[in-house]
Amino acid sequence: MPPRTLPDPVVTLERVALIASPDPEPAPAPTLSNRKRFDDKINPRWLRIDAGVKYSGINRSRLFRLIAEGQIRTACLKEHRAAKRGVRLIDRFSLDLYLETLCKPVEERLVNEANDLLAQEQQLAEQQKALVEKRRAIDQQLTKVRQRRAPDPT
Repeated sequence: MPPRTLPDPVVTLERVALIASPDPEPAPAPTLSNRKRFDDKINPRWLRIDAGVKYSGINRSRLFRLIAEGQIRTACLKEHRAAKRGVRLIDRFSLDLYLETLCKPVEERLVNEANDLLAQEQQLAEQQKALVEKRRAIDQQLTKVRQRRAPDPT
């Protein structure tokens, strides 16, 4: 049997030639019926710990600390109450709510910073007034001391 001649001289193996050859039929264009929609994706309300870590980006130890502090709601599925092991599920809504509390809008943060700066300026003004009053009191005491020490010209 004569060897098969390949159309591309660079390709020397028949398997590579078959893989490298263009498809005879192009893939069909996606239509509304065969395209996956966002609604088809299932977003469960209760997540396992690993899924909660992936979903939120919070590491495992911090997630358990938040659970212990009561910031995130969880449920534990056990065979019976006295069982020591079970499946811990995290409420996705409480996880979202916790993450939302960490976010502050930019405007709110800027307003808080401006209020802090105003409060600092007021404190500085009060401190300056107190320093001026102390300086006056010290100057008055110094003048009294100088008057006592100064010899009478008579």
